[in-house]
Amino acid sequence: DRIWELASPAKYTWKDNFFCWRNNKADPGIRFNMNGAVGNSDCVQLKEGAAKSWMDNFLCVPPTSPYTFSWVYSNALRDGQQRDGKKCIQWIEPADPQTWHDNYLCHYPLSYPDRRRHKSVQRRASSVGRAQVCTEDNVDYWGADLRNFRAKNFNHCAMECAKDTLKGCRSFTFHKKSGHCWLKHTPFGAKYTKGKNDLMSANLNCDSFSKLPSWPADFKWAFAGPPKGYTCVKIWEAASPAAHTWNDNFMCWRNDRADPGFRWSMAGPIPGQRCTQIIEGAEPVKYTWRDNFLCVQYNSPYHLSWTFSNALMSQQVAQGKKCIQWLEGADPHTWKDNYLCNKPYSGAYVYNSLPSWPEDFKWSNAGVPAGYHCDRIWELATPAKYTWKQDLGAR
Repeated sequence: DRIWELASPAKYTWKDNFFCWRNNKADPGIRFNMNGAVGNSDCVQLKEGAAKSWMDNFLCVPPTSPYTFSWVYSNALRDGQQRDGKKCIQWIEPADPQTWHDNYLCHYPLSYPDRRRHKSVQRRASSVGRAQVCTEDNVDYWGADLRNFRAKNFNHCAMECAKDTLKGCRSFTFHKKSGHCWLKHTPFGAKYTKGKNDLMSANLNCDSFSKLPSWPADFKWAFAGPPKGYTCVKIWEAASPAAHTWNDNFMCWRNDRADPGFRWSMAGPIPGQRCTQIIEGAEPVKYTWRDNFLCVQYNSPYHLSWTFSNALMSQQVAQGKKCIQWLEGADPHTWKDNYLCNKPYSGAYVYNSLPSWPEDFKWSNAGVPAGYHCDRIWELATPAKYTWKQDLGAR
C-alpha cells in the first residue's frame, strides 16, 4: 500500500516508499491516507513527533480485517510493545534526518489470519430467506447501528437485515428477552464483546467475506463521504481547490467482500501495479489531474478503463462493459460525464490466505522487491535527498 505525505519536501523522496506483502497471499487491504482517517475503516495514526507534516497520516484496513496495528516512534515505546507480546517491523529511512530510525509498526503474531477475525462463528442449519446467517450466542456486536426496533423473534430480526442489505445492513444483534433488534452497517458491529448472555448476534453471508466484489453490482461511487456498508479508497487531488470538494470522494465496494486491491495515486502510476489513468481534459493544468491513477495488482481480475465523455462511455458499453459514473458536482470542469468501466465480473472466492505477521511482511527502502505486492509509503514534503522515494514495506 502506498504511504506518503503531500507536505513532505520532495528531496526526502517519500514517493518511493512502500509497505509490502508476499504476492502469493491475499490482499490485506492496507491503505495509507495522508489526509486523516478514512471512514468505515479501522485506522492507526502514523506519527513522527519530529516531523510536523506527519500528524494527519493514517494506515487503514477494512472493518473485517484481522489486523489491528499499533504504531510507535521511539525505541522505548517499541520495547513496551514487545513486552506485551507484539512483533514490530522497523520503518527506516537513513536519509531523513527527522528521526526516522526508531519508528515501528507493531502487531500481535498472526498466522494465516481469517477475514472474520478468528471469531468462533457458528453457522445455523437453516438460512433466512436467501441469506446465510452466521450466528454467535452470548455476543454483542455493539455500535455501527443502522436502525433498531422490537422484533417478533430472532428470525424476524435476521429477515429485516436481509431486506436492508442495499441500505448497508451487514450484521445484527438480538436481545433474547426483550426482542429488541439492532441492525448494523459493519460486520461484527463497531465493537465485539463476549459474555453478553442476553444477546445473540450474527453476520449475514459470512462466507462472502472471502469473495471478491462483483462488477458493477458490489461497487459504488460516493461524493459525500463513505456510504454505510462499504469500504472505500479515497479519490482526491491535493492541488484541486477546496471549493471543488474532492476531499470527500470515494470509490467503494461492499464491506462484506474480500478486498479488490484498488489503490489511488495522485503522483503517477504505482510501481509494480497495473494502473488506469484518471483524467479530465477540461481540468486546468495547475490542478495536476494528468498524473492521477487508479491501480490494481497485475494479477487482478479487474481490467479497468476510463472515459471522460458520454460518447466514449457509449463505446465502452458497445464493447460489453459496464460503467460507473464518477460525479463531482462542485467541480466546474465537466465532472458530469466521467466513467470507470470494466467488463461484468462475478466475484470469485479468494483461496489464498492473508499474510501472516510478521514473517510475511518486510520494510524496504530500495524499491519494490521481487515477489511482493506493495502500498507506497511516502511523504511528499520530505526533501528528495532523504531518499524516501525508494522505500517499501515488504513481507
